[in-house]
Amino acid sequence: GKIGDASAVPALIQALKDKDKDVRRGAAYALGKIGDASAVPALIQALKDKNEYEDVREKVTKVLGQLGNKETLMILTEALKDKDRHIRRNTADILREVAHKDTVPALIDALKDEDTDVKIAAVNALGEIGDKKAVSALIQIFKNDKNWRIPTNIIKALSKIGKRMFQENPGGRSVELIKSEESIKNGGISQITDVLIESLNDKMENVRLESAQVLKEFQLSAEHPQLLQLEKTSSFSISLEIKNLRVSLYLDDQQYQKGLLLAEEIFKNVQSEQLYAIFVNISLQIAKIYLELKEPDKTIKYLGELGPFIDEHLSKKNYDRVPNALSKTYISLGKAYLLLNQSEKAEQAYQEAEEALQWESS
Repeated sequence: GKIGDASAVPALIQALKDKDKDVRRGAAYALGKIGDASAVPALIQALKDKNEYEDVREKVTKVLGQLGNKETLMILTEALKDKDRHIRRNTADILREVAHKDTVPALIDALKDEDTDVKIAAVNALGEIGDKKAVSALIQIFKNDKNWRIPTNIIKALSKIGKRMFQENPGGRSVELIKSEESIKNGGISQITDVLIESLNDKMENVRLESAQVLKEFQLSAEHPQLLQLEKTSSFSISLEIKNLRVSLYLDDQQYQKGLLLAEEIFKNVQSEQLYAIFVNISLQIAKIYLELKEPDKTIKYLGELGPFIDEHLSKKNYDRVPNALSKTYISLGKAYLLLNQSEKAEQAYQEAEEALQWESS
């Protein structure tokens, strides 16, 4: 029979024993395409053959994941302990695609793997599955593992789990409706937000930025006690980063006056080379508040010189901390000029924005 035809399954199973490894790998691929469960025992036998070539076993592992019944899931979780680290990593990647809760205990065990790539693959799989049973184990690894690649992957995983927990919360509340600290004291959610707030003081900038982004997505209260305490006890630059986050949280919660007061307080303190990125971000946030308040003159006041300032002072590294800053500047200016019925200036600003977007995407 043809590949894709169930009548070809017996011949393909036989081909799994062929002397040519390419034939064996091709047979596994074809069995995956057909998806016939009768091939599972032969595929399991091929996976367990420790003398088989790595690329053949990887293909077999993927096919077992595609078939996705309870028997194959059990075999795949056993493969997380394979002596070959490539098989272990590949298996964790496949379990991320399968995303079945029955695999969570085995993936939690895989967080102890000596190979960093396997560990990260297990972290990503647990994030995709979104089971709160993984929260404590992920936080323990986050706090204790010294490898620099681990933290941001765990933050992303915790973000996915937290969102899933919000969605499954009794009463149907979604993450978009969660705005106060009272509403996140909910088992694992409290654990997640606590570790994310602590991470705002991490020595690694990418960890701080990733944590801040997730806390924004969770719509944490800008006046969360732990956030305010950390702001008081952190270094000057990190304290400003936390204030910057709080401005965004006020803005997202439509508390414009509070956001404005805090933003202008920061604005006075950040005009130094070390903090140019925060300066630009705060300028954009103040301008956004004034647009919401229908005060375009003040928007223009904060943004009028920002475009040239960005061109002159923001290095590539710092620019990445304020994505699309130049285009956002000119778009906000365009909106402000439109509110003032200054259509020519608005058109010029939008043209500048278009040119900036082309540069930013290049």
